[in-house]
Parts: sequence; C-alpha cells; structure tokens
Amino acid sequence: PRGARAHQRLPAVLLVHGTTSDPSPKDWGVYVGWGQLLAANGLAGIPFNHRGVSGDVRSALAYVRRHRKTLAVDTRRICVASFSGGVPVGLGVALRDGSIECALVFYGEPDPALLRPDSPPIFAAKAGLDSEVINGAIDALQQRAQEIGATVQVVTHARGVHGFDVRNHDARSRAILRQAVAFVRAQVS
Repeated sequence: PRGARAHQRLPAVLLVHGTTSDPSPKDWGVYVGWGQLLAANGLAGIPFNHRGVSGDVRSALAYVRRHRKTLAVDTRRICVASFSGGVPVGLGVALRDGSIECALVFYGEPDPALLRPDSPPIFAAKAGLDSEVINGAIDALQQRAQEIGATVQVVTHARGVHGFDVRNHDARSRAILRQAVAFVRAQVS
C-alpha cells in the first residue's frame, strides 16, 4: 500500500480464486481489483494460482509465512478470502489452520460441518440470484454458527448474480465490498 513505512509488517489477505481451467486466474481483473482495494485500506492482498486442492492453499500460506519479510506481512494477521468454487478449499484451510484471524466467503459453497465454536470470524456474502445450492450452504453455515456460538456475518446482495463484485456495478456491491474490508480491518487490527 502507498504510504506503508519501510520495515512495516502489514495484515495480509490471501485471495483464493474460484476453480477454472485458466492457468493464471490470479491475474484476472477481479483479483487485481481486490488487491488494489485492500492496499488502499492498508492491507496486503495476495492472489495466487491454485488447482482447487487444499494443499495448494496450505502451500501458499506456508510461502507467505516463510517470505514474510520480503512480502512485508505480519503473519499473525492473515485473513483468507475465498470466492466461488475456491470457497470449499480456501475456507476449509482457514478453519483448520489454527492461526488465521478471519475469513471472507464470496458466493461459494462452504461446509458448515467444519465450523467450530473457536473458528475464526467469517464474513459471508451471498448473491440473491445465485444458485439455491450455494445460498443454501451459506444459510446452513449461518445456522450452524448460531447453534454453536461461532461468529458468521452474512450479507446479501438481493439482486446480485454470482460474481456480483465484478458483474453488478451498483451501490449494493460497493457497500458489501466496504463492509468486507471493514470486517477484515476490525479482525486483524
């Protein structure tokens, strides 16, 4: 981020893209845009490529932790943000890691069974016009959180489509993005 001081260690957000056959989705505009949004808010956004397996996400986290000085990140303040088909692997790793501060879930299918009372706080964004399977899984995650006392905040873009952060250029999308960034900042500060 602009204005970051030399030797400053910043909170980081690992960006777990959806599944695709594209060899380099980390370079897509959506993840570049997320990185810029995070940087504008004093956070380091870290996109990476994965093959839809949790081992790739664990490897990315290990890389970030190993190269924390070069990347100028504070590895005690990491959030995992997962999108679409990347949610099962990204959130799964975040919930099992033990040292992730928070997680973002955007229009993807989480596994509510992985949630524990001591799970990191989760911000989940639903697209109202998305599939019933995805939205049902997010609802089930919220229900499980209420049952066990975990922290899950769900927001909905009622007229949003899958990928609304890119495809719905409207005030509600922008409001949800601001809420997500504020959520991360509150958890990693």
